[in-house]
Amino acid sequence: MSLWRIVRVIIACAAFPVFWVPFSYASSSDGGHICVIEHGFFTAPRFEDGSCPKDTAYSEEHDICRRPVELHNSFVFSLNEDGSMVFGMSRWTSGGAHCGLTGIAEETENGWRYIDESGQDDDCTVDIVMEDDKLVIKPHGHNACRRACGVTGSLHKLSYSLKYLRRQQITPEHFTPFFLYHEPCPE
Repeated sequence: MSLWRIVRVIIACAAFPVFWVPFSYASSSDGGHICVIEHGFFTAPRFEDGSCPKDTAYSEEHDICRRPVELHNSFVFSLNEDGSMVFGMSRWTSGGAHCGLTGIAEETENGWRYIDESGQDDDCTVDIVMEDDKLVIKPHGHNACRRACGVTGSLHKLSYSLKYLRRQQITPEHFTPFFLYHEPCPE
């Protein structure tokens, strides 16, 4: 592998930090994809001259430059015979921050628990539970799974409405950063 290709791989991984699923566990199986389109606003401060960055407009009400954005947030899963869940999630904020996480969560009494055992410094333990009509991601701790997010980001409690669940054949491709990061929600 050339030096240039290694540098490109490092840059790509830094741009989309994600934990990789051991694909030997993620064989093609029945599962589901929850994809939710949310609407928000990208915000940015004004320049010194009072102008706004390209593609934004000043909002007097909010005293900031902003533009509407459409956020495609995904949760993909496949249940194994032993009750464990292979999962991948991609979550955007209106400010452009992103968190992406994939792994294998072990079955618990109340749902599933993912514990990152990679030996990294930050704690990344996440419970995945069903609450009412939502699938809820509950990280342990205030700054959990920081390396799964962009700069200064961390994973907070997230929920995905089950009304957007689409049962489908799940393959290892569904757990790749490219799919989670780029695949738009189906209409």
